[in-house]
Amino acid sequence: MRGRAVIAALALRAAAPYAIALALAGASLYAAYAHGVGTTTRLYELRIGADALKHARDLMSWNARVEAAERRSVDDMAALAATYEKVRADEKAQHERHAAELLNGTLRLRKRLAYAGCGGAGIAQAGASAGSGDAAQGVGLQLADAQFLLRIASEADQVADQLRACQAVVRADRLAP
Repeated sequence: MRGRAVIAALALRAAAPYAIALALAGASLYAAYAHGVGTTTRLYELRIGADALKHARDLMSWNARVEAAERRSVDDMAALAATYEKVRADEKAQHERHAAELLNGTLRLRKRLAYAGCGGAGIAQAGASAGSGDAAQGVGLQLADAQFLLRIASEADQVADQLRACQAVVRADRLAP
């Protein structure tokens, strides 16, 4: 038995450098693997961080553009509102001026009359005398009728202005980015 133990000890002594070399090679391979995994992980994390930073910058830029567009839209709407209010004030002043002129007699609304002897509705005959044509014949409206017509015209102007303002708002909203 002793002989076997000696042979085993000699074999172990002969194989020891190979076992140590194999263990060192295994440890080196594991260290290389661990280093590779760590490096790859760090590179991946750096790439993800760079992408996140790029996306954050893009988002900030996009937000700045959206806020600028919203400010322009608000400014455009404010300008449209100011224009609308100015037109409304001008038309109200004009309506009040016309109403005052009607009351003091400097403005007279006239209606054209068609005579039974005329050939059409409001068109004078060729042979009609100079004093009987529609252009020469003007009859002033009563004050109440003139005020009514002036009020209706003013209301129609207001509706037309409101429609123009609404169209301007829609156009400005559609053109906004």
